[in-house]
Amino acid sequence: MKKITPWTIAVFVLLLLNLGTLALMWRQGNFGPLMGPPLQPKDFLIKKLALTAPQQSKFDGLRQVHRRAIDSLNKRSHELKDSLFTLLRNPSTDNRTIDALTVKIGNASAAADKATFTHFSQFRAMLNPGQQSIFDNIIGDVLKMMSRQAPRWPQGPQHDGPMPPASPNGPPPPPPGV
Repeated sequence: MKKITPWTIAVFVLLLLNLGTLALMWRQGNFGPLMGPPLQPKDFLIKKLALTAPQQSKFDGLRQVHRRAIDSLNKRSHELKDSLFTLLRNPSTDNRTIDALTVKIGNASAAADKATFTHFSQFRAMLNPGQQSIFDNIIGDVLKMMSRQAPRWPQGPQHDGPMPPASPNGPPPPPPGV
């Protein structure tokens, strides 16, 4: 008779644990990423709230308006951050200039958060009471899903490649309206 080694026992125990985990996942239907790509926030809301066709159409319109507003605010924030970090080229930049830019960056971020709040407030208003109750329970999950999505950075030559060389006259002026 062959002697059972500790390695054989360890492999057998690990095999049993794996089978038990798979059985538990199968029973609970919790396969996570194995069940396909995760739903986008839009699709998650449509599915969980069982939106009707007219609601989906209205939701698409709200999303388009929101996307345009957020893209504009993100572009503005990115321009302000570019201006801020361009100031690194000039070591004699005063703190008031830095503070003014960081306040404007914060204001752009706050405006984006407010736009998102308004968007979801308008979306919630178009739901029936049953859907509103479900929405209230899942909005936290939706916001987490949104925060995990890749940010949409502006495209173009000003954002490709290395930074341009420093100007001998100091940093360029900030974008208009700064």
